[in-house]
Amino acid sequence: MLLSACQPLVFRAKKKGPLYPYISRFERPKEQKKLEALFQQSRSLIQRLPMKNRQEITFRELKSLLKKTAYRERKYIKALRPALAWVTYLEHRANRLKNLYQLPYHWQAAPRPTKTSYLAYDHALATPFQVSAFRHCKVFFHQATGKDLELNSGFRSPAYQIYLTAFMRGSLKRVFTHAAPPFYSRHQKPEPDLSISLKGAVRNKRAEKKLLKSLPHHCREFGFKSRFPKNPALRFEFHLSTEERYYRPLAKSAKIPSKLWKLFAQGMERSQFYPSQQGAKVILAMAAKESSWKWNPALPRGKKRVLKTRFKEALSLTEQGITGKLTRLFLTPEQAKKKAELKARFARISNEKNIHIHEWDFYQWTQAVHRFLQELAKDHQNFTQLGEVAFDVQAKIDRFYKEPQTFGLWQINVNHLAEKLKGKYGQKRYPELFRHQRLNRHELVKALSGLPEAALNREKTMGLLLKEVIGPHYWDHQQGKKQDLAFFASENLSGPLSTYRAALQAEIALKSGKTLTLDGDLAYFFPYSTKTDFSRLSQTQRTFILYLRKQRKIYSQTQKKAFKKLAQATHAPELLHSPLYQKLMGKKAGKRIFAQIKSGLYQQSPKSYARKVLALANSY
Repeated sequence: MLLSACQPLVFRAKKKGPLYPYISRFERPKEQKKLEALFQQSRSLIQRLPMKNRQEITFRELKSLLKKTAYRERKYIKALRPALAWVTYLEHRANRLKNLYQLPYHWQAAPRPTKTSYLAYDHALATPFQVSAFRHCKVFFHQATGKDLELNSGFRSPAYQIYLTAFMRGSLKRVFTHAAPPFYSRHQKPEPDLSISLKGAVRNKRAEKKLLKSLPHHCREFGFKSRFPKNPALRFEFHLSTEERYYRPLAKSAKIPSKLWKLFAQGMERSQFYPSQQGAKVILAMAAKESSWKWNPALPRGKKRVLKTRFKEALSLTEQGITGKLTRLFLTPEQAKKKAELKARFARISNEKNIHIHEWDFYQWTQAVHRFLQELAKDHQNFTQLGEVAFDVQAKIDRFYKEPQTFGLWQINVNHLAEKLKGKYGQKRYPELFRHQRLNRHELVKALSGLPEAALNREKTMGLLLKEVIGPHYWDHQQGKKQDLAFFASENLSGPLSTYRAALQAEIALKSGKTLTLDGDLAYFFPYSTKTDFSRLSQTQRTFILYLRKQRKIYSQTQKKAFKKLAQATHAPELLHSPLYQKLMGKKAGKRIFAQIKSGLYQQSPKSYARKVLALANSY
């Protein structure tokens, strides 16, 4: 039929179809019946799958596992075809379930393409940030209620959700009322919800519910929010804001350099260490206090004064100086010239008016002096083999190799860190720092100083610091108390676990009736090392041995060996779980006090240092 001129030609836009394929009420019973049959026929085989710790299983892996299990256990071979059909349907057509059943769930967005790393904690998988937040929350909840929390479920892949639904009794309609189908569970999201319960058997369900409802109150500062489902049969779940949102106030702080914060965030991701907001503030405040947020900070006046007293006679031609002992006042012209250059260089470095001298400059000077002295010792080898003189000379030469000890943002002790990284552990994690299977201390110093030519760039170095030094030290002080971070900060001056050991010293002094210096050191340490030297008895050891003699009924002589293990503890759990520590401290176990020392460099005590760090952190 021809169109008249008065009839306009109209093109109608094609209507977009619904998000989910429409299923008519005539097709619905037929498809429901088919699905019901597949579900019931495949349940026996799916229940036999070895799925322990396989919450991340994919559909492809699930199908392969179904085949292996069916062929291994032949009595389930008939269930293989319906099981594969059931899995394939849910993999490709799970969006139709919303139209087939009245689901109390919403379709969840598919996981992002980039693979998210998960950590196993308790009985669940969660992101490193979620695990860290839960660890914080667990400690604070126990401190407030005396109850322990348990993580029941975190991330579950859609394929793993199929496995879980196979254990639900009843029809498919009933199953989907109590358990989310694949792609409908909030546990499959990249940052999944967490199901949390009280640890152990709980008889009073009403009391359990009340305690769990109070959890967001105790854990709000760690990003926890409750999401109680309408259906009372479903478990209580809690979700976290993402780490980006959680740390946003710090990222926007005008006082924290944006470049440093970016590196800090990358370091947290690399090391999988996520402190609380206040904890991150304190860590950054320590960097501000130690180095003014500079990787290679300028030498302050106080430090220059200390250097003068330590090294002013190092190159003296007198019998007291190293070169005097080595040469008996005889130097070649080249050696005398080199010595004069090193002395003039040291004068520039230690000049308090020279503000352009940095830590790396002083380090290079000590290494140049070390090489010079090694050459002298080699030239005068016969003289340096004379007993005490040889020992004294070599000890002073080694001092130039081991000092300065602290570098970088947090003034990390490079000798202690090098001791920790030696061996297969460090070589596996940080191969760039090793040469011929030996740790290269020079490269480690360059990395800590943030130099562009260092083997580790700043991002990798930040990850190393957070994982190997700051992270373990931080977790040693999480007891759910307000003073935790103050003790954590104070040990930056007095040394790891010094607050616990100072409290132990105080208890030994109280029980023995003796006076002890509460410096946090139970024994002597080898120079520039974290290893204890038991060839000499410390004041604390002597007092403890005298106390043992008076308390023979309570303590046996084998406690001397136990005391050595106590002094060698490197982490809080190792110290706190020691039977001797428990016996000595009793109800005071876990107590900490500030070590009573005074740093010659800072001219302040650990307690006053901690106060200044916390005050600085609160200003961010």
